[in-house]
Amino acid sequence: MDKNITGMLKEEITSSFEKLKTIDTGSKEHASAVEDLAKLYRLAIEESKADQEIRIKKSEIKNSLTRQNAELELKQKELELKDSQYMLERDMKEKEVESTEKELKERKIDRYVKMGLAIAELILPLTFYAYWMKRGLKFEETGTFTSTTFRGLFGHFRPTKK
Repeated sequence: MDKNITGMLKEEITSSFEKLKTIDTGSKEHASAVEDLAKLYRLAIEESKADQEIRIKKSEIKNSLTRQNAELELKQKELELKDSQYMLERDMKEKEVESTEKELKERKIDRYVKMGLAIAELILPLTFYAYWMKRGLKFEETGTFTSTTFRGLFGHFRPTKK
């Protein structure tokens, strides 16, 4: 619609110039025609300024929207980056927790094995000593140590480490 108004103004200005050529100079009609032509020129200039302002505003709005879209994209990328960093940190903490739990399990198993070995170190020699003492004492029912084998073994029967 603005293009039609501008086109109509140009046509009117052109026709006014044509009419002005036919009117005698210095007459009241000539002065009135010049005044009308000047008004038309002012209107054309104002319309041109308005069109230019509208184009500038549109350009500014377009630039503003482009800038806002770029800022939104940047913020979205930053959020995605933060999200991926959070996921990495969470995965690392989960792996750390898993490794700690695994280490604790291994320590527990190791502790039970060491405890079992310690018990075995104590019970096995005591069982061995008890068995040979019983056999040796059965052999020596008289009350005196007569066999040299049992006498030699008796000296080594100690439930402590050397």
